[in-house]
Formats: sequence, C-alpha cells, structure tokens
Amino acid sequence: FHRRFDVERGLARLGPLLDALEPYRTSRLVASTLCPTIDALRLRLGRDYGGKDLLSAATKLLWLLRREPAIIYDSQARRALSAPAGDYEAYVKLWLQGYRSNSAAIRHACSTLPRRDLVAVPLSKSVPPEWFLQRVYDIYLWRAGARETV
Repeated sequence: FHRRFDVERGLARLGPLLDALEPYRTSRLVASTLCPTIDALRLRLGRDYGGKDLLSAATKLLWLLRREPAIIYDSQARRALSAPAGDYEAYVKLWLQGYRSNSAAIRHACSTLPRRDLVAVPLSKSVPPEWFLQRVYDIYLWRAGARETV
C-alpha cells in the first residue's frame, strides 16, 4: 500500500485501508457472504490504492480480522488449484474441495507436531483450531504453486 495513496495525499498512513476494513470489524461473516464481502473489499481497496485489483490483499486482511470463514487468495495457491485468475468464487470452490479431500491427512500431520511447536496456537485436547489446519493447507498449496513456476 503505497504512501502516495494516503500520506502523500494528506491522509493518515493506511487511513483508507483502515476505513475500508472498519465495517468488517463487527459485521457477521459467514460462508454465504464471503465472496460478496471479498468483492466489495477488493473494489474499495483498489479504488483507494491506485485502481489495481487487490484481491489477494483483501483476503489476507479479512483473514487477519476474522479468520474463518475467510479463505486467503494467493497466486501460487491459485496455480496449484488451477483456478482462473481473479475469480475468487471459483478459487474458493476449488480450495474447499481440496481442503475437504485432504482434511484427514492435514489433521494427521498436525497431530504429529511436537506440542512445543504449537505454543502460539490455542489447543483443545491437542487438536489445533480449524483456522490453523486451513493455514497448513494454504502453505501446502503455496509451495505446490511455487513449484509450477520453476
């Protein structure tokens, strides 16, 4: 988020970004509203920060704010899923299919992690929360998509 779109226009650093996120701090986010919410946020961020499509940024920011059910869009993960570029709804469908298909393997892999490696993750009976398992899948996709560009 370039300073030319906020500070150099006399605005507080990241002021437009914080204003764009404000409605989502308290609003309810559910799976059925995820795609329209991301579309609205990406358009607002794009408008405020130079007219680019800020889909990836919108998903990452919303995930930081709300976690579930936000699904992070990343170009490398998109390549791994063979999703069309910029089509968040298609990406989410493919992501969810892959996550469900690999859920047992992800849970098993996480169950083998030493507890000391999970100190920052709130655990219930040694089971990481769903958002952590989803991030493990994201990292898998990110690495798989990175291999495709080599």
